Amino acid sequence: ILILFVFIGFNVFSQITVTDTDVASIGDVIYQGIDIAPSSNIQVGNSGPNQLWDFSSLQAVNYSIMNVISPNGTPYASSYPNANICIEDDGEYTYIHKSNTGIDMLGIEDSVFQQGVLLLPLPLSYGIAITDGPTLVIDSVVYGNLDLLLATQGLSAFLLTGGVAHTADTLQIQGELTTDFDVDAYGQIVIPMGTFDCLRLKMTRSTSINIAVYCTDTLTGNNSGWFPLPFSNMENETSYQWYSNDPATKFLLAEIGVDSLGNTEGEVIFLTNGVSTIEEKESLNLNIYPVPTTDILTVELKDNTSSKLSLSDINGKVILDYSFIGLTQLDLADYSAGIYYLTINTEDVFITKKIIVQR
Repeated sequence: ILILFVFIGFNVFSQITVTDTDVASIGDVIYQGIDIAPSSNIQVGNSGPNQLWDFSSLQAVNYSIMNVISPNGTPYASSYPNANICIEDDGEYTYIHKSNTGIDMLGIEDSVFQQGVLLLPLPLSYGIAITDGPTLVIDSVVYGNLDLLLATQGLSAFLLTGGVAHTADTLQIQGELTTDFDVDAYGQIVIPMGTFDCLRLKMTRSTSINIAVYCTDTLTGNNSGWFPLPFSNMENETSYQWYSNDPATKFLLAEIGVDSLGNTEGEVIFLTNGVSTIEEKESLNLNIYPVPTTDILTVELKDNTSSKLSLSDINGKVILDYSFIGLTQLDLADYSAGIYYLTINTEDVFITKKIIVQR
């Protein structure tokens, strides 16, 4: 009777382990919904075992589609010899090194980090706590006469140094990150696409930006040196992420940022099955649907704008190119499954969107 009571009165969920095989691999397409104003019942909840997070009320106001591709052949591959996967998101390329010990971000397009930033330690299991950093991400030096630059901020070498130096010669910007990872809970999460056994990862990241100027004493030379700018600062941010080893997921299930009191702050990101439409709310007023597609792709300009259209494969080869007004339909039934890029060009606007063809 006692055993029966325990099973009736308590939810007992599986403790899982998330490894590198459970998260993004080349060929994956990851759809994320974004709820801009989540309902008040979306809370991060408590730490500890056997938790249940019900996020079924989340609604996607916006979407993000991430394509996990090989770095080879991408525009900035030569700058990232250690990258083994690349995340393409709306034409932006993020370069990643993935191993059985973690996922490190190496940089974004031509912004190569001084050191890789740990995004996710692996394997994940309940109770682990890891501190990464401080990691030097930015270390930039600008040489030359900086007096005009300082003047735009209401500063001068004379003001910075209390009158002991007179010209600003060099600017140095250093950015460091320190991140604490804590797998503080496990249980089940309910999101619109289903229910999953999961781990909760608490991530606290400190960002330190230090800016200094080398000022020269042009009279005696004795007071030259580095002087910090008042723009140097440190920021802390905390977020919670949920991960599963379910083969249907391949990425974080949900992510919620919190304020200093632990209250949900800003938008909530969550995994979805896919996106049925893309709506461009810019001056072009463009609809492209359905996305992903299997055969017919409709492109609609609501204001009947005259436009040029081109469709390119992932290597940049143009396979369709013509003009239309208002609405057109592309027959993609004979094209291979994969990622394509659709470019719409009007007199005033140039937009490129990724198109996914599924078979």
